[in-house]
Amino acid sequence: MIALYTETFEEFLKRQGQSEEWKALETKFAKFPTFTLGDLSFDMYQLFVEKYEIYEIGAEDENLFYHIMNDKVNELSIKYIPKIQLYIQNFGQALERKLNLGSNGDTMNYLYPISTESGQVATRVHYDGNKDSALLIFKSNAELLEQAMNLKDIYLDCLKEFENCFMLMY
Repeated sequence: MIALYTETFEEFLKRQGQSEEWKALETKFAKFPTFTLGDLSFDMYQLFVEKYEIYEIGAEDENLFYHIMNDKVNELSIKYIPKIQLYIQNFGQALERKLNLGSNGDTMNYLYPISTESGQVATRVHYDGNKDSALLIFKSNAELLEQAMNLKDIYLDCLKEFENCFMLMY
């Protein structure tokens, strides 16, 4: 595709993809966590390039585009990197139906309970253990599956927020 008055992101990358400024942006993109699910692995920068390569850059010149992109990457890094990390860490546990409760400590009974500071211990019981407790016992498998389908697509939401840096070719 050839734009008549502007340039596409693909053309921009052909000319400026190896520049210092763009390499600095790629380094910032590398801080976004990679989403891996089974055989699939998604890198934010690669998804970004593939999605927006046919869009026109949304600036009058390349230097302004660098500035706009740098600001947007900084903004979205602050907004999404911690959220994406939490999302990925907890993705597999989102539909678990149990909660592990752990506890340990001592229970002491004193011979003369009026003064426990220097009193003599009559009995001491030490407890240490873990117990799985049921959680969400009132939800059916179908209801849990429906909730899984409604999980937020945080990775795609982040990718979509780059849209205002581009113009769509018509």
